[in-house]
Parts: sequence; structure tokens; C-alpha cells
Amino acid sequence: MCTHTKDIRQVRVPANTIPRNANMMFVAPITEEEVLNVTGKLKNKYSSGFDEIPASLIKHCIQFINKPLTFIFNLSLNTGTFPNLMKIAKVRPILKKGRIQDITNYRPISILPAFSKIFETLIHNRVISFLNKYNLISSAQNGFRANKSTYTAIQSFLEDILTTLDSKRFAMGVFLDLTKAFDVINHDRLLTKLDLYGLRGKIHEWMTSYLTNRFQYVEIYHQDHVSCYSKSFTSSLKEIKHGVPQGSVLGPLLFLLFINDLPHAIPQAKVVLFADDTNILFTDNSLSSLNIKIKKVIDQLESWFNVNQLFVNTDKTKVLFFHGKGSTSRNRPVIRLFNRELVYSSSVKFLGIDISENLSWLNHTQYICLKLSKALYLIKSLRNSVSLQVLRNVYFTKFESIFKYGIMFWGGGGKEIDTVFKVQKKMHKSHYGH
Repeated sequence: MCTHTKDIRQVRVPANTIPRNANMMFVAPITEEEVLNVTGKLKNKYSSGFDEIPASLIKHCIQFINKPLTFIFNLSLNTGTFPNLMKIAKVRPILKKGRIQDITNYRPISILPAFSKIFETLIHNRVISFLNKYNLISSAQNGFRANKSTYTAIQSFLEDILTTLDSKRFAMGVFLDLTKAFDVINHDRLLTKLDLYGLRGKIHEWMTSYLTNRFQYVEIYHQDHVSCYSKSFTSSLKEIKHGVPQGSVLGPLLFLLFINDLPHAIPQAKVVLFADDTNILFTDNSLSSLNIKIKKVIDQLESWFNVNQLFVNTDKTKVLFFHGKGSTSRNRPVIRLFNRELVYSSSVKFLGIDISENLSWLNHTQYICLKLSKALYLIKSLRNSVSLQVLRNVYFTKFESIFKYGIMFWGGGGKEIDTVFKVQKKMHKSHYGH
């Protein structure tokens, strides 16, 4: 899976990675009003988990089951036990593209019981409130957080690069590729971190129960297009011993807490996170001091990944040595991560934005033009065969969403953006007929 897995057992947990929070989380009892509000916000989905009870049905009859459901939720919290029947996930493989015989062409979609999502949302709200009260989530994290987005992550990264280059200093970015980070989380390490952050007592028992004894099975539908007869096939149950629960409400938050101490482990570098998207910026006044700093941080980084049993795909990890337009990137430091020399790139895809080593937007605008031209061709092809409303929907999803994404970063890029606006003008002429 990765070159450094053999080192995991030889490393011990650093004592100072996470300061122990003296405050302990108190879990307030769940009220019937809360259950009603959370249930009312569920999407009217007709798909269901293994219990075959869709969210649409629960919403329809919640007034009749609200009282016993609230009782069950509070009983679960008081006993520190998450119901086993809410831990079973139905997995449906969805074909992305390509040959149906190739299993790598499928995306597994995990579906949990709707009751579990209601319960998890109520706990999620309480945990988030506690974390925010004591400011426990790292400011480096931009994923799955209120008032944070890919835009805040990109802005934070770019601003530091520009400030560094304007002051005639050196800047280098490492864009890590983590291998299936959500799926390999070690439960013991996660529970240790939850305890350090203040989730102790009954809520810690509840989280332990929530993570353990989870099972999943695969369900495949087969439909005979001649007879219109369909049948489902299911596999046997398989226990899930690692990772945060896929398709869950609490899973993303638990992952954020697991990776939360990474920025503290490498204080001499800037870390920008968006969920598992991990990006590191090194800056310094001279190449020699930059090189020394990189080696020290890399050692700390390797130790953190080994301790936490997360894996870096060094083949897909990218490195950029930033420099202004017209200058060159000579004498770049050699970076070795887990005994593999990282390869420098001229550009990298960073949260949907193509960033170049010279901070030119040429690569990104060329990419946008290609995507917009395909969307323009599609819309022209559909213009005489679908309604105006359908055409508008295609425009907003296939054209405008691509055109507007990140425009505050690349929109002032100079002559290289002219081609993008030319395609936009063609779209308007095609759309309005003049």
C-alpha cells in the first residue's frame, strides 16, 4: 500500500502533539422538539438502508413515533451504547464509466439507516458546539466547517505565497496525496484523540460503541430489460475494523479531529487543509535555510504519519518551487519523503484551481476553455430538441459553474483570460441568438 508501512510499529505516540483539554464535554439530553426539527430537514429520499425504511416515510409519521424515538436516543446516550442495528451499512456499487466487468470502474455508495442519520445529527450538533466553544479545531482546516470552503483554503495559500515572493523570499509547496485516508483511520488512535480534546465519560463510551462492531454488505440490482423483471443480490455481512463510517453524519467530523493535530506537529511550515486534502508551504529568507527547514519538517511529518498510520502516495505527491514571472527556479532543494525523492512539477491542481510555479493562470484558463467549449457544444446540440428550462439547467450546471469557480483568483490574470471570455461571448450569442 505504501513504502513506509513497515515503520509504523517502531514509532510511539508523541506526548505533546495534542494538549489535553481540561474541559470535559457535557451531553445535554435530547428533546422531542430537536428530533422533530432534525427529521423535518431530512431530504425526501425514497432510498433506504438495510431496514428498508426511507427518510420520506419517517418524515411522514414522525409525529407518531417522536416520543419513543427520543426516549431511545437518550437511553443510548445514558448507557454509552450506540444501537447495533444502526451500524449496518448497505453498499451499492455505482458505475462511473468504462466496462461494467471492471470493478475499479465502480464507486461504492454507503447507505445507512435514516434513523442513524437523525441521531448522528443531534450528536454532531453537540460536539461541534463544544469544539467551537473552546476553539479546538485548527484554523488550518477548511473542510466541513461553517464559513469555510475551498475558496478560503486557496486564498490562504496564495496570499502567503504572494507575500513571500513580494518580500524577495523563497516559497515552496508540497501537495500531499493521502491514500484512502477516511478508510484507514485507526479507531484506538481516534478515541485517544477524542479523550484529549475533552470527549470523555459517557460520550467517549458512546463514541467507542459507535465505531466498533460495524458491518456492511453489498447489494446489486439486476434488471432484465426484455421482461422488465428486476432482482437484487446481497453479499454476506463484513465487519469494518478501520476508518470513519462512510455515508455517515459524524464521519467527516471525526476525520477532522483525527487530522487536527497535524499543523501542530510541523510548526515551522504552513499547513492548509481541506478535509484530507493536505498542502504544506515552506518559506524562508535563503535557499540554505529553506533546505534545513524542509529536512526538519519532513522528519516531523514522517513521524506524524507513521504514528497515525496514514499513508502518503509519494508518486502522486506534487512539489512546486514558486517564483515570479520571468525568473527561474534554479537550485531547488531535494526533498525525500519516506525514502522517495519527490518530483517537481510546473503546475498542480489545487482544490480545482490549476496553480503554476510562476503563478501564471495560463494553464488554468486553457483548462477552463476546454471544459467550456465542450459545454458550449453540448448546449448547441440540445438547443432545438429540449425546452428552454432544460437548456437553462444545462447552462448553469455545465457552463456557468465552471466559468465562475475561482474567478476571484484567476479573473484578473491579464491577457491569458481573454480566451475564456471569448468562449463566454460565444455562449451568449448561442443562447440568445445574436
